[in-house]
Amino acid sequence: MRYGGTRFHIVLRSVGYVILLFVFFLLQDSIFSSLPIWGVRPLILPVCCTAIALSEGMERGGAFGVLAGVLCDIAIGNPPMGFTILLTLVGLGVGWLGDSLMGRNFLTLVVLSTAVLLICAFFQTFRLFAFQHVPLGALTRTTLLQTAYSLFFTIPLAGLVNRSVARGG
Repeated sequence: MRYGGTRFHIVLRSVGYVILLFVFFLLQDSIFSSLPIWGVRPLILPVCCTAIALSEGMERGGAFGVLAGVLCDIAIGNPPMGFTILLTLVGLGVGWLGDSLMGRNFLTLVVLSTAVLLICAFFQTFRLFAFQHVPLGALTRTTLLQTAYSLFFTIPLAGLVNRSVARGG
C-alpha cells in the first residue's frame, strides 16, 4: 500500500475517490456520451480505476474497481456485470503491480491505462466480431481511437488522484 496515514486520512482519501468516481461517471455518461470525437466516446472510469489502484494498492484498488465497474456497467450496460468483474480485476492487478513490481509515476500510469483501455475495448468488441461479424479493421480503428481519446484523461486524473503520481515520485 502506497500511503498509510491515520484512519481519518484513509477515510478522507476514500471519500474523495468516491466523489471523483461519481464526477467522472457523470462526465462519461452525460457530457462525453454526447460529444464523440473521431466518432468514438471515451472510457474514463477504467482510467480512474487504474489511477486509484496504482496510488492506493491492491486492496483499495480492488474495492474502488468494484465501484468503478458498477458505474461503468450503469453507463454502458452491455454485458451486465461485465465491467464490474473486469474493473475489480483491474484494480486488484494494477494495485498489486504498484505494490510490488512497478514504480508509481506518470509513465507507469499511462502504460497501465493504455493496457487497461485496450483490454476494455477487446471486452466490448469481441462479441461484435465473433457473433455479429463486424469487420476486424473497423473494430481495430474504433479501439485505437477510443483508447487515444480516453488517454487524454490520464493527465487530470494523475493530478487529482495523487500529486506524487503526476510528478513521478
